[in-house]
Amino acid sequence: MYPEPPCKRGCPADTDQPVVSPSPTLIAPKRGLMTPRGPDPILIQAAIAAALSFAHIHDIAEAAGQDGWKAWAYPVSVDLLLVVAWQRLKTRRGAMGWTWFSVAMAASLSANILTSGVVDLGHPCDALRVLVAGWLAVAFLGGSLLVHGRREGHAQESQAGAGDPGEAPVDRSPRSRRRSLRSPSSSPTWGPRRPSG
Repeated sequence: MYPEPPCKRGCPADTDQPVVSPSPTLIAPKRGLMTPRGPDPILIQAAIAAALSFAHIHDIAEAAGQDGWKAWAYPVSVDLLLVVAWQRLKTRRGAMGWTWFSVAMAASLSANILTSGVVDLGHPCDALRVLVAGWLAVAFLGGSLLVHGRREGHAQESQAGAGDPGEAPVDRSPRSRRRSLRSPSSSPTWGPRRPSG
């Protein structure tokens, strides 16, 4: 029989127990990789608030005499104005976006307060009927100003970026700079020299 090779450094002692290599399944995974991501609580809260506000605006419109599909058109117009104003605030900061965003939020908040029992919706006052009847015209005006104002702003920015179309483009490459440094007087002239004096 051949002699056994000498044991290198780190070799286990001469025992009958087999050497067990660490299994990759025994290694704990990194934190956050295996944990499932749940729904965003902010989105859930926003969905609940939007649904309740939608129903409250419908109830106010229906109590003010707008029955059928007309009562459902009011919450749609409030939410659309709110979305358009928010998009305007994200693209361009200005008084117009904040104004119409505040108007839409005031309409939604007023509907939530009025349905809490402070007003008898069975016998609404004339002021509430007038406000509900005139809301669609106000929402249409706000949406038109926001949309057309955003398009005009984009058109002005594109014209400012394009510059004057009649102006010729300037070549600023290194080759053009070398050509501009060479003047006609500095170029060598070939031919016989004229005798001086």
